[in-house]
Amino acid sequence: MNRTLSPELVPVKQAVRAAVSLLGGIDGVVPIVERTRSTVGRWVNINDADMPPLDAAVAIDQALTATGQKPLIAAQMARVLGATLLPNDSGDGGDLASNILLMVGRLAKEGGEVQSAIIDGVQAGMDKKARDKVRNEIADVRDLLALADKMLIAGVA
Repeated sequence: MNRTLSPELVPVKQAVRAAVSLLGGIDGVVPIVERTRSTVGRWVNINDADMPPLDAAVAIDQALTATGQKPLIAAQMARVLGATLLPNDSGDGGDLASNILLMVGRLAKEGGEVQSAIIDGVQAGMDKKARDKVRNEIADVRDLLALADKMLIAGVA
């Protein structure tokens, strides 16, 4: 049976591809997910509808976060669902003002990542991979701004 990837899952597939690339490619991910090279190869093949099962997607994202990267797959899955994935580091919840200040810090960090992606992209000739990285960083900023707006409208953190 030849399945095709549904259009709403294409960004998730692209996140899987990016995550695998950041972790050293297919050979770097095989020991993390304990699957065969051909299985991981299907996950990164844009022409194949196979996606990593939940345990493998979590393992990949955990490996990314262990190296200081963002959990790309979970973040993209959240976007597909109309949500935003944020780190669980806001402490006890605090008041609205404290959480807005935390959000400002996150926005500054994300803005720096956009800037770094642009600089790296210019140095690399702004190829498709570089442009996609910049677009992903911009999407992260947009998600944070939307969340900050919702927090302000609701008056809660």
